[in-house]
Amino acid sequence: MSDLELLEQRYLGPAWKYREKTEVRYLVDGRDYLREIDAAVRDTKKGDRVYLVDWSFDAALELGGRAPDAADRKEIGDLLVARAQEGVDVRVVLNGGQYLGATGMGPFLSNYETMADLRTRIPSGATTPPLATKVLYDWTGAEMTGTHHQKAAVIVHGGVLTAFVAGIDIKPLPLDATPHTRRALRIDDTVVLWGWHDGGVKLVGAAAEAVYENFVHRWQEAATLPPSTLWIKQLPSEPGPARRILYTPGTEVTVPPVPAQATADPTVGATVQVLRSRFDTKLDRPGARGLKWSTAGGGALREVYATLSRAISAAQRYVYIEDQYLADHPPLANAIDEGAWQLFDRIVDDRAPRWSLFPLLKAAARRGVKIIMVGSGYADPEDSFTGEKNKHLSRQLVELADGNERQIAVWRLLQTTVHMKLTLIDDEFAAIGSANLQARSMLGVDSELHVAVVSTEHTVRDLRARLWGEHLNLDYEAGPESIRTALNDLERALGMWRRHWGPGIDWFTAGHPEGFTPAELGIGLRTNVVRAYVGPGGSA
Repeated sequence: MSDLELLEQRYLGPAWKYREKTEVRYLVDGRDYLREIDAAVRDTKKGDRVYLVDWSFDAALELGGRAPDAADRKEIGDLLVARAQEGVDVRVVLNGGQYLGATGMGPFLSNYETMADLRTRIPSGATTPPLATKVLYDWTGAEMTGTHHQKAAVIVHGGVLTAFVAGIDIKPLPLDATPHTRRALRIDDTVVLWGWHDGGVKLVGAAAEAVYENFVHRWQEAATLPPSTLWIKQLPSEPGPARRILYTPGTEVTVPPVPAQATADPTVGATVQVLRSRFDTKLDRPGARGLKWSTAGGGALREVYATLSRAISAAQRYVYIEDQYLADHPPLANAIDEGAWQLFDRIVDDRAPRWSLFPLLKAAARRGVKIIMVGSGYADPEDSFTGEKNKHLSRQLVELADGNERQIAVWRLLQTTVHMKLTLIDDEFAAIGSANLQARSMLGVDSELHVAVVSTEHTVRDLRARLWGEHLNLDYEAGPESIRTALNDLERALGMWRRHWGPGIDWFTAGHPEGFTPAELGIGLRTNVVRAYVGPGGSA
């Protein structure tokens, strides 16, 4: 058995494995990810295909971030309509909600209006809207809160298939990059610089076929939803009841088959899995229970959990997690946190706690694995509750650290929203996509799409070193060779997070490691590094 096959056996679940047949490229942050999608869509011509799935979609976004007066500026909605008019097969599936739109919150209203807008746009010189049957509002999901949470793009250009998978929505907030100091927010009557930290993966070749096939299934499921009444409210503050809107998905169900793919430049020593999560039934809520899926065997899919649980259980040195949520649920006041969420799980689905990754993380810590958790220092500005975040350990993190204090490091990125959903293990395994570190993502209450990679070369190590370099406010490629050497050396680099994990050197001060100079990011605003230690133990 080869070294790569041994890694597959150690870390990967039963989903299909694409061994050394795919080019893998990680894109950090959201700006680079969205620009790559923009370039790929702009390159398409008649006969090509552009298929997008998203949880929150802003048709007015200029993906390339071009200035308002730039000659080549084109908003994504206009770009998609123009390409469709030129003969590109453009299709979009947007996350929807049958009842959640009645709150006027989240993407459920905006996605409905985006769908209606794109379906009716008529470009110059045309007489009919080219996307009239090509944009779907997908309200499948578990119970009242379950949604399709996938964010992906597949583009076929000249017979070559490129796939993008992330937790990144096509909207303005993710259009950001390090050092995340380009926007101003008001915090406690003080204007501070703020940013959005995110990332995804680009696949070219064989594994991209699985992302394409996922789109085919999602399109077919959304296209075959029954006609329904949607409840839409313009704003949460809008007086009166929500509007009742009759929605019929449309008649175009079939999607052209994916062309067989190979790549001239596969990533050496890497095996790729494309992972999904999906609830037991297509609709599982009052008034619409038990409708079965028509694709992928018709039942539940829990591939994300199968691989992540296996990988965490196989960890020997470290597990590194960046996530929007460092718990199975958003934390509440300590007095009610555990009881309230236990009641919620019983009402929504009492199986959810059984799909938690936290028991596996605790077991890893007990056997000596170092657990590193990195979360937001500031909440998503679109959340109901904004402001500073992760200033204290959540109940689940306290429980994780209990008895394992020397094996746990929890950090927050100051004045930054962390939206990445990333797991790295032992410089051999990486997983990134839409699935949050929550039991509902593992169970399939939210349908997710994730990509796992194992590598015998430096694919995972290089991602880890570049990412940790970003958290030092360093350009990994352009920085001093001594810094790259320190970041590449896992034993030394682990000392970033807890001093006793490293070989006795301090990090974050001038000359530690050699060649390091703390960055000055804004007078009186942010200096040195963009992180802050939360715990346990009170110090790093």
